[in-house]
Amino acid sequence: MYTGVCVGNTGDNPAKEGVRPPNGADHPASKRLILFDRAAGTDNLGWNGSGKTEDMTLRGKEMTMAKGKKTTEKATEEESTGQAATNPGNAAAEKEPGETPGTETVQQAKAAKLRDITDKLDSVPVGKLREITDEILSAINNFGKILPELFDMPDEWRTVSEGNFRENETEILQSVLKVAEEHPQYFGALAKKEKGQDPGELETDLLRQRIQRRDLYKQLARAFEPLAIRLNDTALYEGENSRSVALRIYSSAKSVAKHDDVLRSKLSQALDFYKEPARKAAKTRAAKKKAQKTEEEK
Repeated sequence: MYTGVCVGNTGDNPAKEGVRPPNGADHPASKRLILFDRAAGTDNLGWNGSGKTEDMTLRGKEMTMAKGKKTTEKATEEESTGQAATNPGNAAAEKEPGETPGTETVQQAKAAKLRDITDKLDSVPVGKLREITDEILSAINNFGKILPELFDMPDEWRTVSEGNFRENETEILQSVLKVAEEHPQYFGALAKKEKGQDPGELETDLLRQRIQRRDLYKQLARAFEPLAIRLNDTALYEGENSRSVALRIYSSAKSVAKHDDVLRSKLSQALDFYKEPARKAAKTRAAKKKAQKTEEEK
């Protein structure tokens, strides 16, 4: 006797015990019906959804053979990939037309560049760099004395400032001022807005000079920006090449310090430093929890 088992979407008509769909009949209840032979304990017969009975043993063998074929193909592919990885010459020989065999990969080129940068930086004596730093800082201080009118704008001012000109906006604003000069009768009410010396007159010349000074200050700022970026990038790279290794040392030392009082004492400053963020986070969580509790009690 056979028991029908639906595989896939069973719909509203699941297969029932002892039921086999007739040949050629369309069965809406499932995508595939497998019939288990209770007596033999096998699942040799199957229905493929179109009413045709199939020998599932043969299908199983075919599937096993297909799976074996895919496994063999995958192994061959991995073997080829492994050979290419171990023999760069083979990989270069198999490149697409137009590619130059032996060309360095992006990673290799980056590694070579970073190695060169590291060598140059390591060749700079710290004492010499400190002398150069002192000289430059002194020059910057003198620069501030040359331009004593410079000041630091608060962050909240920067976010709302109208001083960020669009490209070529200087020329546009100058043309607008020219219109005001040629037709002053229309703009007298704006005299107090310009914060000039004469509250009764729109001082377009003063506004023009402000725009020109703005452009000169911006020119100086832009001249410093690339240097500031390069200095910061160099500092980041030096920190990257030192901090990662130093933190590994710290991690190992912290483990040993659990069982070594002398080492723990010498490492106490670092332990306190790296635990501080966790302490602050814990205090913040406690404060939020307390505030929430207080709010709920109201």
